[in-house]
Amino acid sequence: MDFLLLCILFLVIGYIIYATTRSEITYCDPTECASCPFPHEGCTHRKELFYSNLVEMDGQYIYIDLDGRLIPVRVYIADMKNVWLVSEMGSMTTYDDIKKAGGKFFEKVSKTP
Repeated sequence: MDFLLLCILFLVIGYIIYATTRSEITYCDPTECASCPFPHEGCTHRKELFYSNLVEMDGQYIYIDLDGRLIPVRVYIADMKNVWLVSEMGSMTTYDDIKKAGGKFFEKVSKTP
């Protein structure tokens, strides 16, 4: 019984360490098309998304480019007009706040065509 409790304790400690050190931010390597959704040579099929695109993408996942970092978010439409972006950790922000901070929106693409 003591061994089982010790194993559970180690699992809980391990999970706490993982949860506090995990980062949802991905850095973009512009030379690798599959990991970077930005339009660049070899990846010109990637397009920037705007408000009109996001309104139609409720529930879909996209990337936000903020200071060279890629942040995966889910699009959430509230009241049929407000575009909210939900991070993997559950925090929410609006389209306008990201635009004011200089962020850009891109499709989440996992493979090159």
